[in-house]
Amino acid sequence: MEEQRLDKRWVWTIVAACALALLWRPFILGFYYDDWFHLIVPDLTSAPFSKERWDQLEVTQNRPVFRFLAVALHSILPTNAIVWQTWNAVLSLATAGTMGMAFYALLSRVFGDGISKRAAIVGALFWLVFPWGVPNAFWPTGSTAYFALMAMCLSIWLTVKHWDDNSISPKLWVFGLSLAGYLCYEGIYFQLVMVLAFAGLVYGWRSRNTIMWSISILAAQLLPLVINRYMSAVGAEGSRRFNANFLETFFYWFGLGERKFGVVWLSWYAAVGIVAFIVLMVLLFVARKYEGPSPAFKISLLAVWSLLLTSVAAVTVTLPMAFLETVGLFLPLLLVLFWFSYKAWSLLNSTQKTAVLWVLWLALSGVCLGALAFAAGNFVMWSTGMGGRVTVVLNVWLALVAALTTALLMQRQYDQNQYHQKWVTVLGLGVWLTLLGGTLFRAGEWHNSWAMQEDILAHTPTIEYAQLDDKAAFLYSGPEQSGWVPVIETNWHMGAFATAAFWEQADTDDKKQQARLWTHRWMISRAERYRITWDGQVLKRFKCRNLDGPPHDFIEASELWLWDGWKHTFEKANQVLVVGC
Repeated sequence: MEEQRLDKRWVWTIVAACALALLWRPFILGFYYDDWFHLIVPDLTSAPFSKERWDQLEVTQNRPVFRFLAVALHSILPTNAIVWQTWNAVLSLATAGTMGMAFYALLSRVFGDGISKRAAIVGALFWLVFPWGVPNAFWPTGSTAYFALMAMCLSIWLTVKHWDDNSISPKLWVFGLSLAGYLCYEGIYFQLVMVLAFAGLVYGWRSRNTIMWSISILAAQLLPLVINRYMSAVGAEGSRRFNANFLETFFYWFGLGERKFGVVWLSWYAAVGIVAFIVLMVLLFVARKYEGPSPAFKISLLAVWSLLLTSVAAVTVTLPMAFLETVGLFLPLLLVLFWFSYKAWSLLNSTQKTAVLWVLWLALSGVCLGALAFAAGNFVMWSTGMGGRVTVVLNVWLALVAALTTALLMQRQYDQNQYHQKWVTVLGLGVWLTLLGGTLFRAGEWHNSWAMQEDILAHTPTIEYAQLDDKAAFLYSGPEQSGWVPVIETNWHMGAFATAAFWEQADTDDKKQQARLWTHRWMISRAERYRITWDGQVLKRFKCRNLDGPPHDFIEASELWLWDGWKHTFEKANQVLVVGC
């Protein structure tokens, strides 16, 4: 297959798209949530590359590669928001590059070199502006997961490109890369196992070569899985227990009828059955003119596809929440593009059609598998705020769907003398811009959160360390989240934030030791969620929906100090305290 180079128009389009998606980020984004605990406090309280810094990140011990990268990056990069957000932008660009390589390897087995290369680039550019994927793009701690994505994408590229290669070298590279990826972020678990199954079914099984690929990929998955389960069994900090109800979590949004409205017959599994049946009827109607080996086989095959599409719908149903401001324009543009893609389907030969369906199967299965990994950890699919980080893996496969759609549209253009090329280009650009618009709206929320944090830091009250007991407790109340993005969300988040806020006032080693001891003695007040009580000895926090039950958390303390983020005051509580619901 002759390689086709990109012309200048394509090169400048790529540069312009990357600039629109990335260049503004360092100037409006900052630090959030885990960053104070994982990044800021270790930088303040320990030396670069020290064992102390390594120990401070013990909460990530179930992700040893992540822990190593975090220590290295925190030791090299200064704790400056512009520097870290610049790094995030570079990391996003590098991840998009490896994604394009993986897409190109998959598409080039179906389409020509020119179509595959351009479609892969378009898919990667769409990934850059997915508005539901912004947590990992905007959040310095969360962006470390991109190393796992790069390892996954490079492994896919090597596996597909060298599937027929009998040499051991590509297998070893895939083993090392996928192993590093799994030990960096468990969200990519079993992704390469799925790619192994795909490659074997589509590209063919060859006894010795396939056995070597299987050993390489399965061994790389088995070792991290054993480590992960061992960490969970011994209760290691940061590990998560396996969620036995993972299917209920996976189909969480299909169970709203029963949970919210009391419609008992509309449980999640009933909803799955209803939606799958409707999808099956639609597929049977669309495929009515295509003859299969037998009607029974045709119905069985379409039933499998209907269940797969229903599962994809279950985990992507909240994605429009991430760009409600532009989704009204996005949906009609997308529907028109899909219609053009459907018309382009007729231009493919039977071999290409089969290959396209296999690539689509891989992408949709990857979406489901990415969501299942999080469901096993008891994470529900969500698309806005910090919760959007759970889409980090399925976004890769959604971008592959975008690349596959682009390849189909370009195939029609080439085969019909660039028929409708301008219209398709305008429609595609419109879809991309609606996603970019959604990303910019979400960026506004993240910017507001950072601005609020900066304001709190700028008005940090002066404290007298000598007046504060080592066993004191601290309660913070102040500005809350900006849209879906928290300002200060949890107790341990608040503790790390306060340590950083008061660190400059700790001008002696004793005061610095005091500040570090207080990190885990903070509680945050949220009147709509919690009731806080202080009886002079114990600071307790109750969930509003369970006021008669045991406290959600408590701190035994000799005294209580109150930091008011609105009034910028810091004073001692001299009486019994009850705040909240």
